[in-house]
Amino acid sequence: WVPQILMNDGSINKGFGWDNEFDSQGEFVFAVMEYYRFTRDRVFLGSHMDAIIRALKCLAALREQTIQPGYMAEQPAPERFAGILPKSISHEGYNPPVHSHWDNLFALKGWKDGAEAARILGKTDVAAWADEQYRLLRKSVRRSMDKTVEYKKIDYVPASADYGDFDPTSTSIAFFPCEEADLFDPQLLRQTWDRYYRDVDARCRSFTQGGYTPYEARNITAFVELGRKDRAMELLSFLLEGRRPAAWNHVAEVVFSDPRRGSYLGDMPHTWCGSGFINAVRSMLLHESGKKLILLPGAPRTWLEGDGIILGDMPTYFGKIDLKACMKNRTLYVTIGGAANPEGGFELHWPEQGTPAEVTVDSQPWTDFDETGARLPNTARTISAKWL
Repeated sequence: WVPQILMNDGSINKGFGWDNEFDSQGEFVFAVMEYYRFTRDRVFLGSHMDAIIRALKCLAALREQTIQPGYMAEQPAPERFAGILPKSISHEGYNPPVHSHWDNLFALKGWKDGAEAARILGKTDVAAWADEQYRLLRKSVRRSMDKTVEYKKIDYVPASADYGDFDPTSTSIAFFPCEEADLFDPQLLRQTWDRYYRDVDARCRSFTQGGYTPYEARNITAFVELGRKDRAMELLSFLLEGRRPAAWNHVAEVVFSDPRRGSYLGDMPHTWCGSGFINAVRSMLLHESGKKLILLPGAPRTWLEGDGIILGDMPTYFGKIDLKACMKNRTLYVTIGGAANPEGGFELHWPEQGTPAEVTVDSQPWTDFDETGARLPNTARTISAKWL
């Protein structure tokens, strides 16, 4: 079991709910693998492999609780609880504990990253076990969601099996870091973030929007992945208005429309919310997808004006990248440098709507493009795309 809070002396914090949070299992494995992916430090990875295996064994033991005959049999539609992680308070909005998909999504990420770590270190038996546990949990989570949607008669992705509640800000971890968005029914996925956008739009138009949490920055990545960079930028702009004082460039855990309202603000500055902004903006500029490096997937047209976007020594899974991109007279100019060498090449997304009339790569005509972007080899260094 990975404790979620440690005291300054390294001991476990045994405050309220100290033994009833399970998201930290998958988060720990992800953290170790994320460090490895950016550094390729095999010694570091090997030194943590035993701890990874112990964390995964804990996940397996947790799931064992919910596959016992008669589990939650006293509840209607008990099949929605079968084979997923048991009740917890990991998601801070749940007390008493419930079966939270926040836990399940991080568990799926833990199994995937654990299998990857094992393969890297040549532990094929561990990798096979982790792959099988991932498959079993994923099947159970999808079934749980389907049964919850059916029982609760809802038209969005449920955040928990108990409530069938609407909580896109938590569900958005399916996009990053868990990479499980294809687990959901595509129609439910679209309806979930369409509904969320309507809520954001209403708040933007209202002077009495009450309180919200900048954790919502996670939804920026969701909009980018759903191909709605316009909505991603609207949400980013809205959330940045919650910096108080503005020049301090930070956000509290809770923000109110009335800056003078005396109420709970949480931690301030709130570095978890802050990291959400960093991850969100990074996802708009670039992100990894399998063996490919995706460039400018959420960058709005306005970011390309003037000097445009300039990235120097930006870390990626494939090495550091230098990137310059700007628009002049409806022509996009991109320069790629640095050591980044993605095996699957680059995928450059257009900041302009429509299909460009012509594209050149390293001064040569290029044809592998469409209205969304261009597929490029990892040797590409200069790209231009012209719209009429």
